[in-house]
Amino acid sequence: NVVLQIFVNKDLHPELRMVSWIVLFETKPSMSLVITLAHALQKEPNLQVASLVYSHMKALTRSTHPEFALIAAASRVAIKILSPKLDKLSFRYSKAFLLDGYEVSRMVGAAGSAFMINDAATILPKMIVAKARAYLAGAAADVLEVGIRTDGIQEALLKSPFLNDDGLPRMKQVLKA
Repeated sequence: NVVLQIFVNKDLHPELRMVSWIVLFETKPSMSLVITLAHALQKEPNLQVASLVYSHMKALTRSTHPEFALIAAASRVAIKILSPKLDKLSFRYSKAFLLDGYEVSRMVGAAGSAFMINDAATILPKMIVAKARAYLAGAAADVLEVGIRTDGIQEALLKSPFLNDDGLPRMKQVLKA
């Protein structure tokens, strides 16, 4: 309930809302909640949040793991609702990636997910979170989880001695922009 309230509160920072979306989908929400959120997302003013949510749901539609079957079905319906508005967003917006495979007969599988959270003010993503999960005989284990924040990297590149006036002025202009 708390995470849902954070996500729907449009006054909060977009990065916080995007992270709350990731946490919300870790709980495997019901189909009705996913559809309700899709309808609410049609009026979303922040394209960074909308892009992350849309790409995450679109990635979930291709999931083959039985654990995610209901979420994949709900995401397919939500994608049909949202695709006219959000299907053309580029990579400068936040994105989610999901790759998984599961073999039912052996009850073995693996999944990898990555979330790239961008900000309109910078070229580089603000945060990248990646997770690898393994499935064996009905049990799941997070094998690896990595998060990287890129705060200050763009400023450090601008102050770099490699970007002096006679070195790469075009690159310096791009970073300043």
